Amino acid sequence: MIAAGSWKDRDVRRPRPYQPRYRRDCRGELIQVDGSKHWWFEDRGPQCTLLVYIDDATSELMHLKMVESESALGSVGEGDAT
Repeated sequence: MIAAGSWKDRDVRRPRPYQPRYRRDCRGELIQVDGSKHWWFEDRGPQCTLLVYIDDATSELMHLKMVESESALGSVGEGDAT
């Protein structure tokens, strides 16, 4: 049926849902921010979020920061937990 053209392989008929994004060429060109909410201080403090700033070109950790919650304000300097 494939040879006759009445049926296509699943990989052929299903388009990719996204285009791959390639890494940047230069250090500092794109910094990605990711947050992880956790009980970082166990019972000694409140639950907070660790923000990690990662360089896209080198995968280097550029900055680590503790904030109350993962938000736009937390990533630009407001809402520090410590």
